[in-house]
Order: sequence, then C-alpha cells, then structure tokens
Amino acid sequence: MGHATRTPDADKRAVNPPSPKSAAAALRLVHLAAPRLTRPTPAPGGLLSAHFRRYLADRRSSGLEARRIADRLVADARRHNPAGWLINGPLTCLGQPVEYHQARRWLESVAATDHVAVVPGGGDITAHANWSHTQQQWLPWICSDHGRGAAEPYPWWRQRGPAAIIGLPPWPAAEPVSRGRQMQRLEDLLQRAGQAGLCRIVLCQHAPGAPPGAGPAPAAGGGDWTPTLLAGGVELVLHGDGADWFLCTFRTIEGGALALRTAGCQASAGGGAGFYSVVEVARGDHGFRLDIARYRLVLPAPGGAAGEDESDLPPAERLDRAVFILPRAANR
Repeated sequence: MGHATRTPDADKRAVNPPSPKSAAAALRLVHLAAPRLTRPTPAPGGLLSAHFRRYLADRRSSGLEARRIADRLVADARRHNPAGWLINGPLTCLGQPVEYHQARRWLESVAATDHVAVVPGGGDITAHANWSHTQQQWLPWICSDHGRGAAEPYPWWRQRGPAAIIGLPPWPAAEPVSRGRQMQRLEDLLQRAGQAGLCRIVLCQHAPGAPPGAGPAPAAGGGDWTPTLLAGGVELVLHGDGADWFLCTFRTIEGGALALRTAGCQASAGGGAGFYSVVEVARGDHGFRLDIARYRLVLPAPGGAAGEDESDLPPAERLDRAVFILPRAANR
C-alpha cells in the first residue's frame, strides 16, 4: 500500500471550478469506461462466430442499447463542467471497421477533440486489423498534443493544467523494436512530467494493484506496462479492466499512487445502468489533492413509463466521494 492520505469529511469540502489554463488551478475530468456503444454487422461467416452469437444474445436479453446509456452518461456528466473527458475502451463490440466509424461519430458528439482522450480496450483490437479502417479513425483522440504520433501514437501525452495525461494501449507491442521504443518513450514521459511537477495520470486497460482475475492477461510476447510505471513513478492510473468500480493504492519508486477502475455500461432486461467517475486534481505546496467521486445513472427499459421522455429521468446518483493527498517526491 502507498502513502496516499484520505482526508476526513470529504463531502463537506467545496471543489473549485475547473481551469485547464493554469498549472496551479484545479482540473476536473470525467472518466468513462467500456461503453461498447457500437452495433457490429455480420461479415461472411460472422453468424458462426462465437463473439457475434454472444453479442446477439446479450442484445436480445437486455433490450437496451448501450449507445443510449453512453449518451445519457455524457449528458449527465456535463453538469459537472469537466475540462476533459478520459475514455477507456472497449468502445466497440467486435472491433469491426464499421464500429470504429460509429464510435468516431459518437466521440465527435462528446466534446471538442482536444477535450476528449481515448485508449482502446482489448476488445477493440483484432488480429490483422487494417490500421486505416480501425484505430486511425480515432487518431484525433489517441494522439499527443499538436497531432504528434500519426504513425506510432502510443504512448501519447497531453498536458492539462496541473496534470500530464499519458495514454497506453492494452499491452505493449509484441515486436521487440517497437516495444522497446514504446517502453523508452513511456519512461521519458514519466520522468519529464515528474521533473515538471505535474500530476502524472495514466489511462490504460490494466493497472498495478488491481485485484487478481480482474481481466484478461496481457497479450503473449508484449508483456505489460507495470514495471515501467512502478519504476518511473505515477500518481493516478485510470483503467476500465473489470465490470465494477474499484479504487486502490499501490506503491511506486517515488511513493504512494492510486488506481481507479470505473465500471462501464450495463444493460439488462429491466433497463440498464451506467457509471462514471469525476476526478479533480489540484497541486499544492507539498503534494497533489485528488478529489474522486463515483456516479451511477439508472435507465428504465424501452417502453417504460419514463422511457418516453428521458428529460424526466433523475440525475445520476453520487455513490461515494473521497479526497486523497499524494505527497510529491522530494526531488521535484
């Protein structure tokens, strides 16, 4: 466990409005995970695919489109006036090119591209996928500031106020040379952000300190990002590796850090539920203050009394809130 300190009476503390322009100002972010908001189409032989059959079974049993839940989550989260949106995949169900185009249109509806950042989930990436028809469709949301990284976007970096936000794919490249470049770049970014006194926020699928069995193992040959994160230092890891919300502390070479997993969209026969987290980051004289709140939005099944006019639905319920103080390393 790390040295993150949770302050008492967190609910009684006021929060400042977000301002990404000053490194001293607070930065408010919304974290969404695993919306799976697309509708795949059966390719030749697709109806025989186990993945496609499972998708059809889930859709029939729920009667509620994940896209509807995702849209409502975004609409509700806007009331917090976030300065940025961080989204973990999977955004697609089967990783088909048509789904990448659908997800792109949805991402365009969330906010301006420089206010939205994405990392794909394992379900978004299929073997032998054509880059131009898949991840390239999301390039405005998976590249660094100033458009860097069109050829090899990961890891990407964006600086927002007191934070450096770093995005990672589900696992490092399996090819040794590419993997080495990715690892070296991640190490350099963590070091540069730490020396600049920024709160390092990493968006990825798997997180150090996550409970065992939380998700699939990293791809064979590619390893994972954990050793580099632990050796380089990080303050907050946001991930979507699991079906429920989870917050834990872990320890890096520089001290305590947090890992936050946000649950995704969960459709069911009786309706559905969606979750999001609001994270506010502020930098003080001795450390970073992280204010984390979790919200749940419940939607009725289609055709219900409230389903005709969703403007009558109550806002998302805040489930809990906590404030942590992460001391900055002595050499920063």
